[in-house]
Amino acid sequence: MGRFTGPPSPGTPRAAPLIPRKGTAKEAVGRAPNHKSTPSWHHPSVILTNIDSVPGKTIVQHMGLVQGSTIRAKHIGRDIMAGLKNLVGGELRGYTELLQESRDEALARMTDQARLLGANAIINVRFATSSVAQGASEILAYGTAVRVE
Repeated sequence: MGRFTGPPSPGTPRAAPLIPRKGTAKEAVGRAPNHKSTPSWHHPSVILTNIDSVPGKTIVQHMGLVQGSTIRAKHIGRDIMAGLKNLVGGELRGYTELLQESRDEALARMTDQARLLGANAIINVRFATSSVAQGASEILAYGTAVRVE
C-alpha cells in the first residue's frame, strides 16, 4: 500500500504513514526526514500512493504524467567523512541524508505540478536516479495525476 493513501474503506488495513518525528538526523535515517513541521512535499489535498488506485476512492479524472526532479552534487565534507567511513564500514549517513533531501525535493516539485493541473491524488508514484556528471546525480519522482472522489 502507498504511503499517503487517504482514509481507507471500512475494514481495509492501512499502512502507517511516514510521519516526521522529533530527534536528531541520525535517528531519522531510515524513516521520514527529521522535520519539525510537515515535509515540504506533503500537501493535505494531494494523496500520494505507489499503487494504481486509492483505496476507498474512485478515480473520476485522469490528468496524465507528473514529475519532479532535482540534481544534487556531493559535498566535499560529506565526501571526506564517507571516505573515512568506507575504511571501517557502515552506513554513509551524510549520503543517506542527501538522498532523503533529494527525494523530498523531487516529491515537492511533482506534487506542485499535480496541484497546478487540479489533481488531488498521484497514483503509481515511482523514483528513478541517474548520474548526470561525476559527483552529481538526478533524482526523479513521477506518477499519474488523477482526481478522486
